[in-house]
Amino acid sequence: MVRSWWFLVAFVALFGSSGCGGDTTSSNDGGGGNDGGGGNDGGGLDAPTGNATLTVSTAGNGTGVVISQPAGINCGPTCTATFPAGSSLVLTATPSAGSTFGGWSGGGCSGAGTCTVSLSAATNVTATFTLQQFVLTVTTSGSGTVTSSPTGIDCGSTCAFPFDYGASVTLTATPSPGATGFAGWSGGGCSGLGTCVVNMTAPTNVSAAFKALATWDPTWSLPGVTYTNNNLTISGNSSGAKNVRTTIGKSSGKTYWEITATTGSATDQGGLGIAESAMPNNVGYIGNGTPSGLSFGYFGYPQWWLTWSGVTTPNGSPPASSYVTTGTVYMFALDMGTGNFWVGQNGTWYNGGDPTAASAPAATGITGTVYPAVTLYANSTLVFTANFGGSAFKYTVPTGFQPGFF
Repeated sequence: MVRSWWFLVAFVALFGSSGCGGDTTSSNDGGGGNDGGGGNDGGGLDAPTGNATLTVSTAGNGTGVVISQPAGINCGPTCTATFPAGSSLVLTATPSAGSTFGGWSGGGCSGAGTCTVSLSAATNVTATFTLQQFVLTVTTSGSGTVTSSPTGIDCGSTCAFPFDYGASVTLTATPSPGATGFAGWSGGGCSGLGTCVVNMTAPTNVSAAFKALATWDPTWSLPGVTYTNNNLTISGNSSGAKNVRTTIGKSSGKTYWEITATTGSATDQGGLGIAESAMPNNVGYIGNGTPSGLSFGYFGYPQWWLTWSGVTTPNGSPPASSYVTTGTVYMFALDMGTGNFWVGQNGTWYNGGDPTAASAPAATGITGTVYPAVTLYANSTLVFTANFGGSAFKYTVPTGFQPGFF
């Protein structure tokens, strides 16, 4: 009996312990029933927690602003902001004046509309802005070229070119050598004879006018004059007075020109000056006879020769240095708006005159149509070469005066 009882106890201990351990594992550890790891923990449905950062960048050569809704990005000044993770943000791009919006990249966005970002993690979005371009068109009349800085216009051949919005374009006009002069700009806010600066904020048209330059006129003067250098150089070839004037006269505007004594002689007689349109070619010399003109004489008695109704010489006679010597450059400035005329040589205006300041003219009261003119007197050995704008001037053109006679 004793042995049977111990057997029963051992049996119960062995099998009862094994079964109890299995139940405990199955029903109480919650590993497969209540831990929620695969059944009730919701691992696929968890909402994001915390914050996420949105960074906006701009690219391209244009400018603009990006703002967000809800507020936070205003790029411009604020291009990075932190939002609750899971936020839905709408970005709007607005280009500045003169720029266009080229589109989005990053953040799942593209195209040129708004950009909607679902912000579940740190995100970067780029907005590209591009400067607008406008065409500058140059039209020329006459013979010459127009170039631009920055490069683009070379008209001549390329007379229209697109420039970025806001670009400052400087146009320079260059007359054809020896044949034409620059008469001025129109359009694009430009006028006058200097460079033309255009601020490109819209399509712009500019015109540059070139005109034929004056030369000495062989068809007007009497025989006895030799014309060379495309009728810019004159010399006498016979006795007696020979008067020469230009092919073109002026009745308005301000004009500057130079005449050089390519061969000089202080003992030869003659005159340099201007003639009115009615002056005949057979007067003794310019300023002698009526109707005539005004010239300064040389050879022993520098003086003004004047037979021009209403014209006076208020500031004295030409200086003794007005005698013609080889290489002397004579300067002339004519303002038909005021009727004033200035004469000088080798960089100095006679008697303190100043065309830029409109002070101390050599002559005043000039009206009508005026021609540059020269008298080659008797058997003069003088040779004069005129520069009516076909090449660079020796001395500075007075401010506001047209550089050349055309």
